Amino acid sequence: MNKKIALSALIACALTLGISQADTYANAPAENDMLLDSIVITATRTPVEASKANANITVITAEDIAKNHYQDLSEALRSVPGVYIANSAPAGYETANSMKINGADEIVVLIDGVKINSAGQRFSAGMLRDMKNIERIEVLKGSASVLYGSDAKGGVINIITKKIDTNHTTFGVSAGSYNKQQYNFSTEGYENGFSYRISAQKDKSGDFKDGHGTTVPNKLDANSVSIKLAQELSDKHELGFTYDQYQADTKSRALWEQYLHDGKIDNYNWKITLQSDFDDKTSNFFAFSNNMYDTNVQNEYVDYFTGNIVLDDYRTKIKTLRITDQLTIDMSDKHRLTTGFEYTRDTIESAGDVEMHNRALFLQNEWNLTDALKLTTGIRYDNNSGFGDHTTPSVNLGYQFSDKTNAYVGYNEYFIAPSPMHLYDAYYGNRNTEAETGDTKEFGINHRFDDTMSMSAHLFWRNSENRIGFLYDTNRYGNVGDEKAHGWDVSLKKTFSDTVTAYVGYTHTTIDATEQRGPNADGYLPEDTVNIGIDYSENKWNVGVQARANFDRRGPAQTAGGKFFPEETFWIWDIGFNYQADDNTKVFAKVNNLFDKFYAEQSNVLVGYGSAGQWYTAPGRNFIMGVEYSF
Repeated sequence: MNKKIALSALIACALTLGISQADTYANAPAENDMLLDSIVITATRTPVEASKANANITVITAEDIAKNHYQDLSEALRSVPGVYIANSAPAGYETANSMKINGADEIVVLIDGVKINSAGQRFSAGMLRDMKNIERIEVLKGSASVLYGSDAKGGVINIITKKIDTNHTTFGVSAGSYNKQQYNFSTEGYENGFSYRISAQKDKSGDFKDGHGTTVPNKLDANSVSIKLAQELSDKHELGFTYDQYQADTKSRALWEQYLHDGKIDNYNWKITLQSDFDDKTSNFFAFSNNMYDTNVQNEYVDYFTGNIVLDDYRTKIKTLRITDQLTIDMSDKHRLTTGFEYTRDTIESAGDVEMHNRALFLQNEWNLTDALKLTTGIRYDNNSGFGDHTTPSVNLGYQFSDKTNAYVGYNEYFIAPSPMHLYDAYYGNRNTEAETGDTKEFGINHRFDDTMSMSAHLFWRNSENRIGFLYDTNRYGNVGDEKAHGWDVSLKKTFSDTVTAYVGYTHTTIDATEQRGPNADGYLPEDTVNIGIDYSENKWNVGVQARANFDRRGPAQTAGGKFFPEETFWIWDIGFNYQADDNTKVFAKVNNLFDKFYAEQSNVLVGYGSAGQWYTAPGRNFIMGVEYSF
């Protein structure tokens, strides 16, 4: 189906249903999660209703995660318009997997407001597998460098964990295709101002079959551990401590490769936080954190000169110390001030203990100029040990036309210093890499047709100078040239009845060619994507269907021997079933890639090497089923 026809049909269908059935379901329950105006904090670092945040933001709730049984963060994010994920395999290529927001891979990832990124490493969402204790995931699509730093060129993912206020224990076990197994345990409690949560999870999987029924070597044996402690020091202060660890042994091999990739991952982060609410107008959040990113991939290959099998270790070990503080003051009913600082020290232990320091100050003012008009301005100052001083401003103007409609325009600048990995990595480092600068312009509108239907639409334009990337001609990092990008997305949500809800999203992204890259980053990024979800809930049953489609994912214009991907356009459908047997027991099943589609999200077909068929093929139809028991 032509993508334009598909978009027109989807929107026309949704609008027609919304208009013709508005009266029928005007009294639909207000509790419906699809239409509630959630309170979000990521857009401005302060609480605000999602539709009034003047930002392109999507919320994935705990209920969404439970109903759809997302096995890791990447599965959850695939449902969000504007987020694109390309995996090489279910396991084994975690460090090479790609995630982009609005076509940019510079993304800040937070857990409870504290950054967990490591220098120069693109966050792999497949490494975050403990999904049971997440309250919601806020996905901010658009530059937010003033508040969150240079990595927020594409956007911000804020993972907010569940509040601990009861005594509760949960066990879960599931199994399915590819010898897939998952075992999880979580216990938590609260008494006299002290709360705790301890959780552990094991994930295992083996070889999988792609959509053609061909077996692909693959292995995952992963362990996730999390400890969260909090103590209320008084009615105004709470001290917290969190420790998260992810360890994994992986093996993988694409069908065209001769030897296995053997990987070991040992990542952890811990943080100490202090939340202070001095009064109803003044609050402060302080965090001290330490992250360790440690991955080691052992590749086997045949030496060209000797013909012997050679083991090549590629290790990345980065230790990040970070101190942040944020003070928020309601200066008046119409003026809120947010200010703070961030200090980061990145140590690349795998590159000779090279260090880089960054010191930053930020200031944001939110002004309610009238009841309908809100102006938000911000400025960030960075002092980088390798690239000096830089100042980035932002401005956002939002207008509330009515109780049902609001719109905003925004402008953000960003500054991205090359990381120690870009500069000093033993294999790919390039000390001549320069800093990247740029700006993003945005426009968005939210509209609620009635109590059963809402819509949001957004546009962005982004300009980058000295874009940092990988230079294939030198096989090193460097500046790939100036880059221009633009795009838009539209989302519709609809409540059809007390039992049926649905959503549809369409995203278009265009990245112009640069000196080193073809359009849409050598065709890796699809020009258009569609996200669809339908949910049916009645009594103890729930059934959810999700679909995603990629259009025009071409790859480079010229390749060495054929198509870059098996198909430029494809649809993937998933379906999940839940049954609440009693108050404590839930049984579930899920089928992924329902129609057994043969496709690939990564490829080795490039100019100069690689040939048709050298694709990292994705799993075909597969299932998982399990049970959860709580008490």
